[in-house]
Amino acid sequence: MMSQNRCAKRIWWVLSIPLAACSASVGSPPSQGQDDDNDTIVKPPSENALDRNPEQPLICTDPGALNVKLSAFSRLTNAQYVRTLRDLAAPITLDDNLGSGLPAEVSDKHGFLNNFDSQGLEAKVIEQVEATAWTVAKKLTAELGKLNIKGCESPSDAAAERQCASAFIEGFGRRAFRRPLSSEEKQRFLELFDESQKSWGFHDALAVVSSTLLSSPQLLYRIETGIEDGRGLKLSGYEMASRLSYLIWGTTPDANALKAAEAGRLDSGAGLREEVSRLLDDPRSANGLMEFASQWLRFSKVGNDSSALKKSNERFPNYSEAVSQASFEGLQLF
Repeated sequence: MMSQNRCAKRIWWVLSIPLAACSASVGSPPSQGQDDDNDTIVKPPSENALDRNPEQPLICTDPGALNVKLSAFSRLTNAQYVRTLRDLAAPITLDDNLGSGLPAEVSDKHGFLNNFDSQGLEAKVIEQVEATAWTVAKKLTAELGKLNIKGCESPSDAAAERQCASAFIEGFGRRAFRRPLSSEEKQRFLELFDESQKSWGFHDALAVVSSTLLSSPQLLYRIETGIEDGRGLKLSGYEMASRLSYLIWGTTPDANALKAAEAGRLDSGAGLREEVSRLLDDPRSANGLMEFASQWLRFSKVGNDSSALKKSNERFPNYSEAVSQASFEGLQLF
């Protein structure tokens, strides 16, 4: 077994790796030596080794290299996607079995469902996402007045219908994409409406636009491109709102979160703490936190293994599915 002293040496060597891409005279540099097992190790630098030497500035071997791991775009899990659709449609009520046709998900080696390595996008997934989005889109257009979109109360002619479509794209699109749409995006969706209206009329054209929004990569993925702040890239307020909302609530940011992002309140530590407190105080926080804990601790495996069907009737004569369910619910509540 590795000794505590040797383990500490290994840790120092690992921590020194990210510094290896840049080199300069910065005091006494780390030195090499042999440990008790004759392995080459990197010894810690002297106390003043990190002091900057102004005459020999730090120089990176590859100035264009990034010493941080790239972050891939994670697709929403089935539960997150369905919950997002329900929140976007509110106050319109969607069917209880919404999303039941979505293919089963595969967790990564750590048990999580939102790791991009295990989130394949096969044809079956695309088909079911499109079918689910179309179901919701038809419901939205059938009960359009409930969405309270200005100009969409009761459009009376072609001009009014186009104004309604424009307002829908800008307002509903902002909520669907979790950020304001660009001018190009709004124009493309409006052109889609115009072309569809010629063939199928107002309601079906708006349903086409709705289903396209609800099955688009901008909704299906949490896309984080970042913004430049003078020191490098950081998450924008809208990206931070999405990250927090999907972590804590397991669903899309609400109107208050988007307003906070627009006002710049999520660009500071104080604003983020305020937003996190607001999210945690809401009953919906049980969704995201439970999903995180259940995936982290493999609750699905626990629930499956505790089933009465896997217990011996002779050894556990009083163990039933009711007991199994109660014990699992106890674990969730804990």
